[in-house]
Amino acid sequence: MFTNLHRVYLIRFFTNFCHAVFFPFFAVWLFEEKLFSVTESAFIVSSAVLAMRLGAVFFSKLVSRHHKKWVVIVALLCICLAQTLFYMFALYRFANFFAWLVFAVVTGVMLSINSLALLSYVAIHDEERKPHMSFAVLNIALNLSAGIGPFIGALVLTRYRQQFALLPIIFAILSICSCYWLEKDKAQSKQPLQKNNFHLGGRKFILFLGLNILTFIGYPQFYEVFPVYALNMISEEIVGILFLVSSVVIVILQMPISAWVERTSVPYAIFAANLLLALGTLLFIPNAQHYFSLCVLGVVLISIAEIVYAPLYQSLAITLYQPENRVRSLAILSFAWGISEASATFVGIYAVGYGYGYISMIIGAVAALIVCGITAIKLPLFLAKN
Repeated sequence: MFTNLHRVYLIRFFTNFCHAVFFPFFAVWLFEEKLFSVTESAFIVSSAVLAMRLGAVFFSKLVSRHHKKWVVIVALLCICLAQTLFYMFALYRFANFFAWLVFAVVTGVMLSINSLALLSYVAIHDEERKPHMSFAVLNIALNLSAGIGPFIGALVLTRYRQQFALLPIIFAILSICSCYWLEKDKAQSKQPLQKNNFHLGGRKFILFLGLNILTFIGYPQFYEVFPVYALNMISEEIVGILFLVSSVVIVILQMPISAWVERTSVPYAIFAANLLLALGTLLFIPNAQHYFSLCVLGVVLISIAEIVYAPLYQSLAITLYQPENRVRSLAILSFAWGISEASATFVGIYAVGYGYGYISMIIGAVAALIVCGITAIKLPLFLAKN
């Protein structure tokens, strides 16, 4: 039976294309259009990435108060507007840095609101199932589009560069059509919030956010930095194929590995995920043209790592903060991800622009290894029973 949650997974699949077909090659497109300097291009892209995470924090109350269906639709319409303007700006060689920055941030914020609305919908409506498994299923939908999307984006960028910015609009329209069948929000039980740790969530939650920040310094090395880093080594189509490999790995292994995560301890799962993330990131340093097999292996390792940490971090955010305030806990988690991902993206693209992209990869790997060290020393004390 095609349940309401299945519809959410379908919408998540379509809406993530709005990000996946455009943002992995956003910096590449800006470089090829030659409208801005390396620093300006890096700042525009990293600001959009930051907005994709921080928007959830500033608009969490809005998402909580309104039906998720309409929040998603309005956000998608705003994305269509912003992408149309990107197309017009590039077509008429409009190189106003402030205008590009504003609409890049608008796109990021709308993607953030859309993502938070769908995650919150699942968290509210799927209370009978463990949060980790619910987010694992959602992660399959996300990563299926996250692999196919960059491949499509690479093909369009190579053959129809002028129309590249219009590509997300197609999937935004498909997402809006899919929202037609989405039911209204389920009424939530009114439980009093725990005022004693409402703002920070206690030391467990603060430590947990610190680990997330470090992990998400490693995360964008493939998804945001590598397409620019490999620009002079391999074609955009080959980079798109690597994203496709990542998607296939995640779709095939998500449920078996998630079942393993359910049976193992939290510290061990976090340690294993970040170790794989570090190793995979380091494999991107050699010349991709001559050591392509290492790139493929790196993608596989990073994909397996994401299978573990993405749904695990989301479910832990709810458990460690306040289970009765799921929207806010996911919004705070998104904030932590955004700070590190945007910073790492800016540094990475900037470093690539001046011929030091390998340093960005090393920084990402070291950050993930620090998580391994902290997990081995400190984390059992805090999270062993969660």
